[in-house]
Amino acid sequence: MTPNPRWVLVGSRLRPAVTATVPVWWPSVFRGEGTFETIGCERGEVFLWEEHARRMQEALAALSLTMPTFPDRAHLRRLLAREGISGPGALHCAAFGYGRRTLLFTWGYKYRPPHRARREGIALYAVRVASGLLTGLKTSSYLSNTWARAIATQHGCDAALLIDSDGTVREVDHANIFAVLDGEVITPPAPRRCLPGVLRQWCLAALTAAGIPTVERDLTLDELLNSQGAWVSSSLAGLRPVRRIGEQPLPVPEKPLATLRAAGVPCPGYAALRPAG
Repeated sequence: MTPNPRWVLVGSRLRPAVTATVPVWWPSVFRGEGTFETIGCERGEVFLWEEHARRMQEALAALSLTMPTFPDRAHLRRLLAREGISGPGALHCAAFGYGRRTLLFTWGYKYRPPHRARREGIALYAVRVASGLLTGLKTSSYLSNTWARAIATQHGCDAALLIDSDGTVREVDHANIFAVLDGEVITPPAPRRCLPGVLRQWCLAALTAAGIPTVERDLTLDELLNSQGAWVSSSLAGLRPVRRIGEQPLPVPEKPLATLRAAGVPCPGYAALRPAG
């Protein structure tokens, strides 16, 4: 569990956390009618903040919620300083509607990057979870993902590989997935199959800039199992190779991962690898 914060931004105003509460009887709370973002930070730098804020604004518009006041980088730096977060950290932004209003809460905590998983990889377990109307939105209706993760954990794996109703690979319960096939990097199309992850988009741009071909297309489970390796991307945990799916091992796709690390992964714990300037 993450520690309770001492300070919270409500919109752009910094307040003691004990005063930033949401009643459980708000319809948007018990119905899951909200949206959230998880953002990495380190040394006072908030990674890809504008991209996360833009995705959250798009989700709010899709849910027909009014647009709240968003904090800027100066507000976020002030929050991090108040919480004493100077090393690797995480920020959560959550927005809930109440009548004609939408309240946006932002809080932070210190974060321990998963260095071992970044080196050694993770195990996935395939769980069938169909895509739907909310597939491309990061909403607070997150039960299907946590349920899938619980199933994967019961089978001795780290995370769930979500499989669509037609057998096509979607994403991981908390991350996007990439696979290497015949020299190309393949990732399922967003938002039809998966969430358009902020770090996912950074990976696609960095690989393309390095001359590595990337394709967004449907990916079957058989293709993934017979690929030349795969990895998952998320804004906090960063890039982690997939070492096995169920009981089948996968090779580590060293070339694209090395290319991305050399580009400076914008996640906590990669500071030593990030290019200067």
